[in-house]
Amino acid sequence: MKAPDYDPERARAHGQQMLANHAERVQREREHVNGAGPEPDSDDWLAWAETYADADGNGVETVEWLQTDNAGTLRERWQPGDDSVPWPAVSPAALHGLAGDVVRAIEPHTEADPVALLVTFLSVFGAAVGRGPHFHVDGADHPARLNVVLVGESAKARKGTSYARIEPLFHIADPGFSRERMLGGFGSGEAVVDALADSESDDGRPVIVDKRLLVQEGEFARLLKTAGRDGSTLSPLLRDAWDGRRLQVRSRSKTAVADGAHVAVLAHVTAEELRRCLDDVELFNGFANRFLFIAVKRSKLLPEGGTLSDSREHELGKRTEAALFAARKISRLAFNTDASVMWGISTPTSPAMSRAECLPPRRHGLRPNACASPSRTPFSTGRGR
Repeated sequence: MKAPDYDPERARAHGQQMLANHAERVQREREHVNGAGPEPDSDDWLAWAETYADADGNGVETVEWLQTDNAGTLRERWQPGDDSVPWPAVSPAALHGLAGDVVRAIEPHTEADPVALLVTFLSVFGAAVGRGPHFHVDGADHPARLNVVLVGESAKARKGTSYARIEPLFHIADPGFSRERMLGGFGSGEAVVDALADSESDDGRPVIVDKRLLVQEGEFARLLKTAGRDGSTLSPLLRDAWDGRRLQVRSRSKTAVADGAHVAVLAHVTAEELRRCLDDVELFNGFANRFLFIAVKRSKLLPEGGTLSDSREHELGKRTEAALFAARKISRLAFNTDASVMWGISTPTSPAMSRAECLPPRRHGLRPNACASPSRTPFSTGRGR
Protein backbone atom coordinates (compact mmCIF):
# COMPACT_ATOMS: atom_id res chain seq x y z
CA MET A 1 0.00 0.00 0.00
CA LYS A 2 1.44 3.33 -0.97
CA ALA A 3 -0.04 6.81 -0.79
CA PRO A 4 0.75 9.37 -3.53
CA ASP A 5 4.16 10.93 -2.99
CA TYR A 6 5.00 14.58 -2.26
CA ASP A 7 1.40 15.87 -2.26
CA PRO A 8 -0.07 16.05 1.26
CA GLU A 9 -3.62 16.74 0.05
CA ARG A 10 -3.64 13.81 -2.36
CA ALA A 11 -2.03 11.57 0.27
CA ARG A 12 -4.66 12.58 2.83
CA ALA A 13 -7.50 11.97 0.37
CA HIS A 14 -6.08 8.60 -0.60
CA GLY A 15 -5.70 7.61 3.06
CA GLN A 16 -9.29 8.63 3.81
CA GLN A 17 -10.52 6.54 0.88
CA MET A 18 -8.56 3.53 2.14
CA LEU A 19 -10.02 3.92 5.64
CA ALA A 20 -13.55 4.23 4.27
CA ASN A 21 -12.95 1.19 2.11
CA HIS A 22 -11.70 -0.79 5.10
CA ALA A 23 -14.73 0.26 7.18
CA GLU A 24 -17.02 -0.96 4.38
CA ARG A 25 -15.27 -4.33 4.35
CA VAL A 26 -15.68 -4.73 8.11
CA GLN A 27 -19.34 -3.68 8.00
CA ARG A 28 -20.15 -6.05 5.13
CA GLU A 29 -18.45 -8.91 6.93
CA ARG A 30 -20.32 -8.17 10.16
CA GLU A 31 -23.65 -8.09 8.30
CA HIS A 32 -22.87 -11.45 6.72
CA VAL A 33 -21.82 -13.00 10.05
CA ASN A 34 -25.04 -11.75 11.66
CA GLY A 35 -27.19 -13.05 8.80
CA ALA A 36 -28.17 -9.59 7.60
CA GLY A 37 -26.37 -9.57 4.29
CA PRO A 38 -24.70 -11.70 1.60
CA GLU A 39 -21.12 -12.86 1.86
CA PRO A 40 -18.69 -10.55 0.01
CA ASP A 41 -17.70 -12.15 -3.30
CA SER A 42 -14.59 -11.94 -5.47
CA ASP A 43 -15.86 -8.82 -7.28
CA ASP A 44 -16.15 -7.04 -3.94
CA TRP A 45 -12.61 -8.00 -2.98
CA LEU A 46 -11.18 -6.82 -6.30
CA ALA A 47 -13.08 -3.53 -6.07
CA TRP A 48 -11.68 -2.99 -2.61
CA ALA A 49 -8.17 -3.91 -3.77
CA GLU A 50 -8.32 -1.38 -6.60
CA THR A 51 -8.62 1.49 -4.11
CA TYR A 52 -5.11 0.63 -2.93
CA ALA A 53 -3.78 1.78 -6.32
CA ASP A 54 -3.13 5.52 -6.18
CA ALA A 55 -3.72 8.06 -8.91
CA ASP A 56 -0.27 7.46 -10.39
CA GLY A 57 -0.91 3.75 -10.81
CA ASN A 58 1.17 2.60 -7.85
CA GLY A 59 -0.24 -0.65 -6.54
CA VAL A 60 -1.80 -1.79 -9.84
CA GLU A 61 0.60 -4.75 -9.78
CA THR A 62 -1.16 -5.94 -6.62
CA VAL A 63 -4.56 -5.79 -8.32
CA GLU A 64 -3.24 -7.72 -11.32
CA TRP A 65 -1.80 -10.34 -8.97
CA LEU A 66 -5.13 -10.68 -7.12
CA GLN A 67 -6.92 -11.19 -10.43
CA THR A 68 -4.61 -14.07 -11.32
CA ASP A 69 -6.17 -17.33 -10.23
CA ASN A 70 -3.83 -19.72 -12.01
CA ALA A 71 -1.15 -21.08 -9.68
CA GLY A 72 1.11 -21.89 -12.62
CA THR A 73 0.98 -18.28 -13.76
CA LEU A 74 1.92 -17.10 -10.29
CA ARG A 75 4.95 -19.37 -10.22
CA GLU A 76 6.08 -18.04 -13.58
CA ARG A 77 6.14 -14.49 -12.24
CA TRP A 78 9.37 -15.01 -10.34
CA GLN A 79 12.35 -17.33 -10.40
CA PRO A 80 15.53 -17.23 -8.29
CA GLY A 81 17.84 -14.51 -9.53
CA ASP A 82 15.07 -12.68 -11.40
CA ASP A 83 15.19 -8.98 -10.51
CA SER A 84 12.47 -7.89 -12.97
CA VAL A 85 9.83 -8.25 -10.24
CA PRO A 86 10.62 -5.84 -7.38
CA TRP A 87 11.63 -7.50 -4.14
CA PRO A 88 8.99 -6.82 -1.47
CA ALA A 89 10.00 -4.12 0.98
CA VAL A 90 9.70 -4.56 4.72
CA SER A 91 6.68 -2.74 6.07
CA PRO A 92 7.59 -0.40 8.96
CA ALA A 93 4.58 -1.85 10.80
CA ALA A 94 6.42 -5.18 10.99
CA LEU A 95 9.35 -3.64 12.85
CA HIS A 96 7.39 -3.01 16.01
CA GLY A 97 8.57 -2.99 19.60
CA LEU A 98 11.54 -5.01 20.80
CA ALA A 99 11.80 -7.22 17.71
CA GLY A 100 11.83 -4.14 15.49
CA ASP A 101 14.51 -2.52 17.64
CA VAL A 102 16.61 -5.68 17.34
CA VAL A 103 16.34 -5.66 13.55
CA ARG A 104 17.08 -1.94 13.24
CA ALA A 105 20.10 -2.24 15.53
CA ILE A 106 21.64 -5.24 13.76
CA GLU A 107 20.66 -4.56 10.14
CA PRO A 108 23.34 -1.93 9.36
CA HIS A 109 26.04 -4.34 10.57
CA THR A 110 25.09 -7.47 8.62
CA GLU A 111 24.45 -8.71 5.10
CA ALA A 112 21.46 -10.72 6.35
CA ASP A 113 17.98 -9.89 5.10
CA PRO A 114 16.14 -7.82 7.74
CA VAL A 115 13.13 -10.12 7.42
CA ALA A 116 15.40 -13.09 8.15
CA LEU A 117 16.56 -11.31 11.30
CA LEU A 118 12.95 -10.63 12.27
CA VAL A 119 11.51 -14.11 11.84
CA THR A 120 14.62 -15.70 13.35
CA PHE A 121 14.19 -13.57 16.46
CA LEU A 122 10.48 -14.44 16.62
CA SER A 123 11.09 -18.18 16.21
CA VAL A 124 13.80 -18.30 18.88
CA PHE A 125 11.79 -16.08 21.23
CA GLY A 126 8.72 -18.28 20.78
CA ALA A 127 10.71 -21.39 21.58
CA ALA A 128 12.31 -19.79 24.63
CA VAL A 129 9.09 -18.38 26.09
CA GLY A 130 7.48 -21.81 26.34
CA ARG A 131 3.89 -23.03 26.11
CA GLY A 132 2.34 -20.42 28.42
CA PRO A 133 1.13 -17.59 26.15
CA HIS A 134 -1.35 -19.06 23.67
CA PHE A 135 -4.48 -18.54 21.61
CA HIS A 136 -7.31 -21.03 21.90
CA VAL A 137 -8.95 -21.62 18.50
CA ASP A 138 -11.65 -24.22 17.87
CA GLY A 139 -10.65 -26.44 20.77
CA ALA A 140 -6.90 -26.28 20.11
CA ASP A 141 -4.19 -24.27 21.85
CA HIS A 142 -1.77 -22.33 19.65
CA PRO A 143 1.28 -21.19 21.63
CA ALA A 144 4.05 -18.96 20.33
CA ARG A 145 5.65 -21.91 18.55
CA LEU A 146 6.72 -21.01 15.03
CA ASN A 147 8.46 -23.26 12.49
CA VAL A 148 10.32 -21.12 9.96
CA VAL A 149 12.14 -22.01 6.74
CA LEU A 150 14.33 -19.30 5.20
CA VAL A 151 14.44 -19.76 1.42
CA GLY A 152 17.23 -18.15 -0.56
CA GLU A 153 20.14 -18.70 -2.90
CA SER A 154 22.99 -20.76 -1.51
CA ALA A 155 25.71 -18.63 0.14
CA LYS A 156 24.27 -15.41 -1.33
CA ALA A 157 21.13 -15.18 0.82
CA ARG A 158 23.05 -15.11 4.13
CA LYS A 159 20.42 -17.37 5.73
CA GLY A 160 22.74 -18.63 8.44
CA THR A 161 24.05 -15.15 9.15
CA SER A 162 20.70 -14.09 10.57
CA TYR A 163 20.84 -16.88 13.17
CA ALA A 164 24.45 -16.05 14.03
CA ARG A 165 23.38 -12.47 14.74
CA ILE A 166 20.32 -13.35 16.84
CA GLU A 167 21.79 -16.24 18.85
CA PRO A 168 24.08 -14.06 21.06
CA LEU A 169 21.06 -12.12 22.35
CA PHE A 170 19.63 -15.32 23.80
CA HIS A 171 22.99 -16.25 25.34
CA ILE A 172 22.38 -13.13 27.43
CA ALA A 173 18.59 -13.41 27.81
CA ASP A 174 18.35 -17.11 28.72
CA PRO A 175 21.77 -18.80 29.04
CA GLY A 176 20.33 -22.17 30.05
CA PHE A 177 18.00 -22.34 27.06
CA SER A 178 20.72 -21.12 24.71
CA ARG A 179 23.26 -23.62 26.00
CA GLU A 180 21.10 -26.74 26.35
CA ARG A 181 17.88 -26.32 24.33
CA MET A 182 19.09 -24.85 21.04
CA LEU A 183 20.22 -27.84 19.02
CA GLY A 184 21.88 -28.07 15.64
CA GLY A 185 20.18 -30.36 13.14
CA PHE A 186 17.89 -33.37 13.20
CA GLY A 187 19.30 -36.85 13.48
CA SER A 188 16.08 -38.83 13.75
CA GLY A 189 12.69 -38.77 15.39
CA GLU A 190 14.10 -40.90 18.18
CA ALA A 191 16.80 -38.33 18.94
CA VAL A 192 14.20 -35.57 19.25
CA VAL A 193 12.04 -37.58 21.65
CA ASP A 194 15.07 -38.60 23.71
CA ALA A 195 15.95 -34.92 24.15
CA LEU A 196 12.45 -34.24 25.51
CA ALA A 197 11.58 -37.40 27.43
CA ASP A 198 11.56 -37.47 31.22
CA SER A 199 13.74 -40.04 32.96
CA GLU A 200 14.50 -41.45 36.39
CA SER A 201 17.42 -40.84 38.71
CA ASP A 202 19.51 -43.68 40.10
CA ASP A 203 17.27 -43.82 43.17
CA GLY A 204 14.10 -44.05 41.06
CA ARG A 205 12.92 -40.46 41.40
CA PRO A 206 11.49 -38.84 38.23
CA VAL A 207 13.70 -36.32 36.45
CA ILE A 208 11.64 -33.73 34.57
CA VAL A 209 13.51 -32.22 31.64
CA ASP A 210 13.04 -28.80 30.06
CA LYS A 211 10.37 -29.30 27.39
CA ARG A 212 11.51 -26.36 25.27
CA LEU A 213 13.55 -27.14 22.18
CA LEU A 214 14.70 -25.11 19.20
CA VAL A 215 16.18 -27.14 16.36
CA GLN A 216 18.32 -25.12 13.96
CA GLU A 217 18.50 -27.12 10.72
CA GLY A 218 20.90 -25.61 8.21
CA GLU A 219 19.86 -28.09 5.51
CA PHE A 220 16.07 -28.37 5.32
CA ALA A 221 16.46 -30.50 2.19
CA ARG A 222 18.30 -33.09 4.31
CA LEU A 223 15.41 -33.10 6.78
CA LEU A 224 12.96 -33.67 3.91
CA LYS A 225 15.03 -36.55 2.56
CA THR A 226 15.21 -38.15 6.01
CA ALA A 227 11.47 -37.70 6.54
CA GLY A 228 10.78 -39.30 3.15
CA ARG A 229 12.58 -42.56 3.89
CA ASP A 230 10.53 -45.69 4.48
CA GLY A 231 9.92 -46.18 8.16
CA SER A 232 11.07 -42.70 9.13
CA THR A 233 9.26 -41.29 12.17
CA LEU A 234 10.46 -37.73 11.62
CA SER A 235 7.55 -36.33 9.58
CA PRO A 236 4.70 -37.56 11.83
CA LEU A 237 6.72 -36.59 14.89
CA LEU A 238 7.20 -33.01 13.68
CA ARG A 239 3.51 -32.76 12.83
CA ASP A 240 2.60 -33.97 16.33
CA ALA A 241 5.11 -31.57 17.90
CA TRP A 242 3.57 -28.62 16.06
CA ASP A 243 0.12 -29.73 17.24
CA GLY A 244 1.30 -30.08 20.85
CA ARG A 245 0.53 -33.79 21.05
CA ARG A 246 2.36 -36.51 22.93
CA LEU A 247 5.53 -37.52 21.11
CA GLN A 248 6.08 -41.25 20.98
CA VAL A 249 8.60 -43.41 19.15
CA ARG A 250 8.70 -47.18 19.38
CA SER A 251 11.74 -49.34 18.79
CA ARG A 252 12.53 -52.98 19.43
CA SER A 253 14.09 -52.25 22.79
CA LYS A 254 11.88 -49.48 24.19
CA THR A 255 9.14 -46.92 23.66
CA ALA A 256 10.25 -43.32 24.16
CA VAL A 257 7.54 -40.85 25.19
CA ALA A 258 7.61 -37.07 25.68
CA ASP A 259 4.65 -35.09 27.01
CA GLY A 260 4.25 -31.32 27.02
CA ALA A 261 6.93 -30.72 24.38
CA HIS A 262 7.42 -27.23 22.98
CA VAL A 263 9.46 -27.64 19.79
CA ALA A 264 10.23 -25.01 17.15
CA VAL A 265 12.22 -25.48 13.96
CA LEU A 266 14.37 -22.86 12.23
CA ALA A 267 15.63 -24.16 8.89
CA HIS A 268 17.33 -22.99 5.70
CA VAL A 269 16.96 -24.16 2.10
CA THR A 270 17.38 -22.98 -1.48
CA ALA A 271 14.33 -22.62 -3.70
CA GLU A 272 15.65 -25.28 -6.07
CA GLU A 273 16.16 -27.81 -3.26
CA LEU A 274 12.74 -27.04 -1.85
CA ARG A 275 11.01 -27.73 -5.17
CA ARG A 276 13.03 -30.89 -5.71
CA CYS A 277 12.73 -32.41 -2.25
CA LEU A 278 9.27 -31.39 -1.05
CA ASP A 279 7.14 -34.09 -2.62
CA ASP A 280 3.37 -34.18 -3.01
CA VAL A 281 2.95 -36.37 0.06
CA GLU A 282 4.53 -33.80 2.38
CA LEU A 283 2.65 -31.00 0.63
CA PHE A 284 -0.75 -32.53 1.26
CA ASN A 285 -0.33 -34.46 4.52
CA GLY A 286 0.02 -31.23 6.51
CA PHE A 287 3.79 -31.34 6.99
CA ALA A 288 4.58 -28.31 4.80
CA ASN A 289 1.65 -26.29 6.15
CA ARG A 290 3.21 -26.38 9.59
CA PHE A 291 6.13 -24.27 8.34
CA LEU A 292 6.28 -20.59 7.47
CA PHE A 293 8.37 -20.25 4.30
CA ILE A 294 10.10 -16.87 4.01
CA ALA A 295 12.05 -15.68 0.97
CA VAL A 296 15.30 -13.92 1.85
CA LYS A 297 18.32 -12.49 0.07
CA ARG A 298 21.50 -10.66 0.94
CA SER A 299 20.62 -7.09 1.92
CA LYS A 300 23.95 -5.48 1.17
CA LEU A 301 27.67 -6.11 0.62
CA LEU A 302 29.92 -5.69 3.65
CA PRO A 303 33.34 -7.03 2.58
CA GLU A 304 34.77 -6.53 6.07
CA GLY A 305 31.58 -7.37 7.90
CA GLY A 306 29.89 -5.20 10.47
CA THR A 307 30.26 -4.82 14.20
CA LEU A 308 27.46 -4.27 16.67
CA SER A 309 28.96 -2.83 19.83
CA ASP A 310 29.12 -5.11 22.86
CA SER A 311 27.16 -2.58 24.91
CA ARG A 312 24.34 -2.45 22.35
CA GLU A 313 24.23 -6.23 22.09
CA HIS A 314 24.11 -6.53 25.87
CA GLU A 315 21.30 -3.97 26.06
CA LEU A 316 19.21 -5.87 23.51
CA GLY A 317 19.91 -9.15 25.28
CA LYS A 318 18.75 -7.75 28.63
CA ARG A 319 15.62 -6.30 27.04
CA THR A 320 14.92 -9.72 25.54
CA GLU A 321 15.38 -11.25 28.98
CA ALA A 322 12.83 -8.81 30.43
CA ALA A 323 10.37 -9.54 27.61
CA LEU A 324 10.68 -13.30 28.20
CA PHE A 325 10.13 -12.82 31.93
CA ALA A 326 6.98 -10.76 31.33
CA ALA A 327 5.61 -13.06 28.62
CA ARG A 328 5.94 -16.16 30.79
CA LYS A 329 3.39 -14.65 33.16
CA ILE A 330 0.79 -14.66 30.37
CA SER A 331 -1.47 -17.62 29.70
CA ARG A 332 -4.42 -17.38 27.33
CA LEU A 333 -4.55 -14.57 24.77
CA ALA A 334 -7.68 -13.31 23.02
CA PHE A 335 -8.63 -10.95 20.20
CA ASN A 336 -10.57 -7.82 21.01
CA THR A 337 -13.78 -7.19 19.03
CA ASP A 338 -12.19 -5.39 16.08
CA ALA A 339 -9.32 -7.86 15.84
CA SER A 340 -11.81 -10.72 15.89
CA VAL A 341 -13.67 -9.24 12.93
CA MET A 342 -10.43 -8.75 11.01
CA TRP A 343 -9.39 -12.33 11.78
CA GLY A 344 -12.70 -13.51 10.34
CA ILE A 345 -12.13 -11.48 7.20
CA SER A 346 -8.60 -12.80 6.69
CA THR A 347 -9.30 -16.47 7.47
CA PRO A 348 -9.00 -18.61 4.31
CA THR A 349 -12.11 -20.52 3.27
CA SER A 350 -10.34 -23.16 1.19
CA PRO A 351 -10.06 -26.58 2.88
CA ALA A 352 -6.50 -26.77 1.53
CA MET A 353 -5.61 -23.82 3.77
CA SER A 354 -7.14 -25.21 6.95
CA ARG A 355 -3.76 -26.00 8.51
CA ALA A 356 -1.96 -22.94 7.18
CA GLU A 357 -4.59 -20.66 8.71
CA CYS A 358 -3.32 -21.74 12.14
CA LEU A 359 -0.01 -19.98 11.49
CA PRO A 360 -1.40 -16.42 11.88
CA PRO A 361 -2.64 -16.97 15.47
CA ARG A 362 0.84 -18.15 16.39
CA ARG A 363 2.40 -15.09 14.78
CA HIS A 364 -0.15 -12.87 16.52
CA GLY A 365 0.66 -14.65 19.76
CA LEU A 366 4.27 -13.60 19.33
CA ARG A 367 3.29 -9.98 18.62
CA PRO A 368 2.19 -9.01 22.15
CA ASN A 369 5.07 -11.01 23.61
CA ALA A 370 7.97 -10.04 21.34
CA CYS A 371 6.17 -6.98 19.92
CA ALA A 372 6.42 -7.83 16.20
CA SER A 373 5.15 -10.05 13.43
CA PRO A 374 6.50 -11.12 10.02
CA SER A 375 5.47 -9.09 6.99
CA ARG A 376 6.05 -11.74 4.30
CA THR A 377 3.76 -14.67 3.90
CA PRO A 378 4.17 -18.24 2.54
CA PHE A 379 4.17 -18.51 -1.24
CA SER A 380 4.33 -21.67 -3.34
CA THR A 381 7.62 -20.73 -4.98
CA GLY A 382 9.31 -19.90 -1.69
CA ARG A 383 8.99 -16.19 -2.54
CA GLY A 384 7.40 -13.94 0.08
CA ARG A 385 4.57 -12.00 -1.42
